[in-house]
Amino acid sequence: MKVLVMVLMVMLDLVRTDLINSNVFMKVVPSMPSHISQCLLEKRSFNLISIRACSVLCSLQTNCLLFCLKGGTCIMYSAQVSSKWPGFSLDPKEITESFDECYSNWFVNSITPSIVAENISASKSYNIYTHPENMINGFYCQRHYFFCFSTSRVNSNRFWRADLGKPKRVSSIIITTRRIYEQFSEVEITLGNSSDYNNIRFDYYEGPSPVATDISFTPTNSVTGRYLHIQSFKNNHFSICDIVILG
Repeated sequence: MKVLVMVLMVMLDLVRTDLINSNVFMKVVPSMPSHISQCLLEKRSFNLISIRACSVLCSLQTNCLLFCLKGGTCIMYSAQVSSKWPGFSLDPKEITESFDECYSNWFVNSITPSIVAENISASKSYNIYTHPENMINGFYCQRHYFFCFSTSRVNSNRFWRADLGKPKRVSSIIITTRRIYEQFSEVEITLGNSSDYNNIRFDYYEGPSPVATDISFTPTNSVTGRYLHIQSFKNNHFSICDIVILG
């Protein structure tokens, strides 16, 4: 067992450079909806397992976005869990899966964790499970409607926007679409310092996008601004499950 842990530590040194340059694991509330099992990748049980060793196993696992520790077991998932995830408490009748600790894969230079819910506004949500705050504190697994932001089809103005608190330099924005239906097309992102959100175009996506896809918005040059606005001009539902704003 000690030999295995030492091997994992060496492997950590080999992947550390990539993690520092792109992704890290951030601690999140270790309470998840039971359907996280649908995103299970692998379980590894040991007499002794460390956070660092489990992070290496997750880093080497394709599509591993979350790992949790429970007793001597390292459990790896493809579920996306935002850094501000508050834990699962929507419905007390729902079964909750609890762990000792959980860590979510996150970009090092992401601005998203600095956004607070009070600085977010959006067009009317489709139902009680699709609040705009889910963009920064959501959970995203196989069940297609939980913890994403989604507007109603009848909304004529379909948008999501956020005040970043102060002007920030943004190089790219990555948006994750839902796992069912095509609900992401003709999307424009603007960013600037006008508080009425009437700012220059950051980038545009014609679409339609495939389901469960990461769409990257990347302008020719980085843009500095405080007020971020995302809008769909398509006459349909507008759904977004996660956003990563890169500085």
